[in-house]
Amino acid sequence: MLVVETIAKIRRAFFRDGKPIKAICRDLGVSRKVVRKVIRSGATEFRYEREVQPLPKIGRWSDELDQLLTANEGKPPRERLTLIRIFEELLPAQFVKPFVKSNKNDARDAEAIAEAVIRPTMRFVEIKPCEQIDLQALHRVRDRIVGNRTQLICQMRAFCLEYGIAIRPGTGAFMLDISRIITDETNDLTPAIQVLLKELWEELKIVDIRLATVSR
Repeated sequence: MLVVETIAKIRRAFFRDGKPIKAICRDLGVSRKVVRKVIRSGATEFRYEREVQPLPKIGRWSDELDQLLTANEGKPPRERLTLIRIFEELLPAQFVKPFVKSNKNDARDAEAIAEAVIRPTMRFVEIKPCEQIDLQALHRVRDRIVGNRTQLICQMRAFCLEYGIAIRPGTGAFMLDISRIITDETNDLTPAIQVLLKELWEELKIVDIRLATVSR
């Protein structure tokens, strides 16, 4: 809506000061269409009302975007997604690549994303439901625990090999052999390495229990 003060400034600049329409538009920050309408009309107020308010182009993804932004706010500051990363989450990278004009950098990537997102036939990535996010998080935690267990087994196996004690391959065979080796006082293990192996053995049992819990 144009206020009375702006209308008066437009008419004063045109009729009294003799300024061209282009200069009035530049000085007051209004369009040429608005200036011409004020000059031709004697009205003191202009209202612009749309019969039908169109939805923004992103309207059909607004619910998914709200979920993504809400989840992003709950993350630690260093893990939060930037605006470019949010666009990348919504738009597959292979669809953006054709719009990159030159060598890759953040500014050109942002420009390419902005160009790709306005395409009417562009396909967007579906937002993952909370159940899928939880399941993926559980899988990542399980992978980390499995890696930790493998690391402990390899380390204990290497310590035993240093003293000439070989252990059969396989997790099940290792569990049986290491418990026997730790309690056997007739082998060549020194007291210091026996204490260390016992500590690693207790840690391995805790990791194994944790792995069984997340694998249910």
